[in-house]
Amino acid sequence: MKKFVKVFCLLFVIIFMLVMNIKAREIVRLNSFQVYGHKNTHRTAYSIKTKVSPYVVNLEEARGRRNVVLETMILNSNGEWRNWDNRWGKTKEGERTENGNNASKGYKYALEFRREYFWDGDITINGTYSVDNRN
Repeated sequence: MKKFVKVFCLLFVIIFMLVMNIKAREIVRLNSFQVYGHKNTHRTAYSIKTKVSPYVVNLEEARGRRNVVLETMILNSNGEWRNWDNRWGKTKEGERTENGNNASKGYKYALEFRREYFWDGDITINGTYSVDNRN
């Protein structure tokens, strides 16, 4: 009986440690996020990357205007870009994209947004983003 209790306690500790190491990806809401000026970038808050994976941008349809293409870039807390070859990812409003990057897990990252074209004017966007994908 004592052996059974010891084995049970050991299994409980192992399972508890495994569960504590599982981290869910953080999905951040973009509520009335303003993007203005063609070359101006607008940075989100920082999130910790939990795995090596693409970052995700999921934008809602525009309201009262046509959908605009936004360019995105992931950057670390030192302000250094982490997209492949410093290429901007592109996401049209109403769409979801996964964008490759060379960001490392365990560090803080933010996204920068800018409009693709200067004639799109100042806009406000809504949607979500995550520095990790769901896989």
